[in-house]
Amino acid sequence: MQVPPKKHLLELDRVVNKSLGRDGFLRMDKNESLIGFPEKVIQEIRGIITSDFLAAYPEVGPLYSKLAECLNVDRKQVFLTSGSEAGIKTTFEVYVEPGDEVIIIHPTYGMYYVYSKMFQARLIEVCFDENLVLSPKQLIAKISPATKLICIANPNSPTGTIISIEDLENIIAVASKNGSLVLIDEAYYQFWGHSMVGRTAAYDNLIVTQTFSKALGLASVRLGYIVSNLDIVSHLH
Repeated sequence: MQVPPKKHLLELDRVVNKSLGRDGFLRMDKNESLIGFPEKVIQEIRGIITSDFLAAYPEVGPLYSKLAECLNVDRKQVFLTSGSEAGIKTTFEVYVEPGDEVIIIHPTYGMYYVYSKMFQARLIEVCFDENLVLSPKQLIAKISPATKLICIANPNSPTGTIISIEDLENIIAVASKNGSLVLIDEAYYQFWGHSMVGRTAAYDNLIVTQTFSKALGLASVRLGYIVSNLDIVSHLH
């Protein structure tokens, strides 16, 4: 007898990426780096790959310390994840219960829709207009005590638009008053030049995700991280 999955997951459709032999081609479908690394860097990487290096579980302490130093935050504010996508999923796993409201801008990163269905959230979409303009006031108007999580990719994909730091702070403040979390997905922040990471310790409800996959050109490593206040990172761990 076949054992069925959870009923609500039967309604969840995922697009399966077929293996198309993309190596060596100009790839414009996943926002990967097209620059590559200098041969000197590749040789240095090869030089540290020993049998022990491959066989042993990695020592993540030095990476946590170096990353916290680069981000200018407390080491305990950082939580490493398997790509920023896993950081988003972990946030849903820890905080979102069936029936909770999750607010997203639309259209945006596809995994917000997937995780909302997986964790049986009630999805609230705040849509761009025909000129790809989104009103932060319209988003704020949707926030209520029923809102558990607000997910904002900033800059957003696929629109390439941004929400200003001032507007983000207004959203975070209103969300805090309603007991709601705000997740700022900064996968593309280097292309804008601004980040909310430096403000994470000051807010009780702000989560920021970043990744090594885009501007840093390390998509195959599947490495991302969350930065938040000490309490939230403790919950995520």
